[in-house]
Amino acid sequence: MENEAIAFDRVTCRKTFNRIGYAYFAFQLLFAGVAYLVSFIFNRYSISVPELAQWLINYLPMYLLAVPVTALIISKIPPTKPEPGKITAGKYMILLLIGWGLTIVGSLFGRLLSFIINAITGLNTTDALNATLQHTNIFIVIFFTVIMAPIVEEFLCRKLIVDHTLQYGEKTAIIVSGLIFGLIHGNFFQFFYAFILGMLMAYIYIKTGKLRYTILFHMIVNTLGGLVPTLLIQSIGIDTDKLLHDSAAYMDTYMAAVKSHIPQFLMLILFEIIEYGAAIAGIVLFFVFIKKIIATVKPMNIPKGERFKCIILNPGMILFLLATTADFIAYLILNQY
Repeated sequence: MENEAIAFDRVTCRKTFNRIGYAYFAFQLLFAGVAYLVSFIFNRYSISVPELAQWLINYLPMYLLAVPVTALIISKIPPTKPEPGKITAGKYMILLLIGWGLTIVGSLFGRLLSFIINAITGLNTTDALNATLQHTNIFIVIFFTVIMAPIVEEFLCRKLIVDHTLQYGEKTAIIVSGLIFGLIHGNFFQFFYAFILGMLMAYIYIKTGKLRYTILFHMIVNTLGGLVPTLLIQSIGIDTDKLLHDSAAYMDTYMAAVKSHIPQFLMLILFEIIEYGAAIAGIVLFFVFIKKIIATVKPMNIPKGERFKCIILNPGMILFLLATTADFIAYLILNQY
């Protein structure tokens, strides 16, 4: 530790994380900012567009503008790429189960926090993403959530962040990757599980040096957590948002839909049983293997007294945190309409 402290360059460290902060602040402005602006214009002037066009309008600024600009800003930082490594199918499956278990726990925690916010403030804290997916063409769901999101987000939050923070230790890269991944999701429902998953996928990328493993991991999670439930719910014709928030008025419609789609409803119940069974198995595996996993992670190369100041207390990161805070607040406000 003494040698690491002597070798530590405070100025370069602060410049590195300052630039990373500015890069993801730019991402927030060019993606979330543009999305909210377009949403405001469409609502203000009652503009209606086809479903696919609406998704393209929301995500093309991210793919064509926000991500390239973020990558350009970060490219000025000298990269330190992970060493190539191997991962067995068995270990990958264990990590996948652990990731799924932590996803469910993080999701439940996010829902609990949203419930508390609703109880205290009276604000509508509906999970707008799931509500949107339930009314979206399934092929659009597949393209944007199962294919494009894992590819783009793994490049954005694993490749770019890990390659440019690994010089400050694997632990540093893992935490920063998870934190930024959670924050750019912009809502309490997704923040906690995205933060945890982001760290786990950063670990996989660091230990293998191959982004394809984390992209596949991400695709599996999005398939199980988004695509399959959406497909089953759409096949029954129910609206879980109405069931949750207006159950008395919606119950007759719900029961009629269930009675006319018994096989699909049973498949949904079976999937939920398998889903939570896998999550329980994942949590058990987490407690069994977590010490071994942590033991393989190299520590931070930043002295203890410098970590928070170096990583967080710089203009770029502060701007990014303010932008994501505004994103969380905007999400709550727009949820009221």
